Amino acid sequence: MFLRPGNLLKNFILERCESGVNDMGRLQKVFKRDSEPFRCVLGSASPHEKEQYGRIDHPVSHTIVHRGRVRAKEGDRFLYGDRAFYVQAVDGGADLGIATVYYAEERSGTYELGR
Repeated sequence: MFLRPGNLLKNFILERCESGVNDMGRLQKVFKRDSEPFRCVLGSASPHEKEQYGRIDHPVSHTIVHRGRVRAKEGDRFLYGDRAFYVQAVDGGADLGIATVYYAEERSGTYELGR
């Protein structure tokens, strides 16, 4: 049996990060869902990718790849089941629109189920 990238596509939900001010005057992040599912391939980041795209406070643990132009930016998050992946860096492939690689950190306990 051969595995091809098309066999590994998963349906993600993209939530865009918007900053705002709450009632007490503090900055807060609010995530707004994108309407359509986002079909991507999820993989673990290599040690080289972790070093190149990670930062001290925000390491990179996974890569998320999809066909097409860049649709998410740093700070947005992808949801897959009960897992949340926060985008740390984006590689648009010279903006040709063929494929986009998102370097993300998986964080547990930051996403409430059932929203």
